[in-house]
Amino acid sequence: MGEALRQAYDEAVRESVPADLLDLLKKLD
Repeated sequence: MGEALRQAYDEAVRESVPADLLDLLKKLD
């Protein structure tokens, strides 16, 4: 699960998603 989440996070960063969405991912981690 951790590996999948890490890959999803990396993809999100490459796609330059809004910072608030990144914060949400951090909370879910």
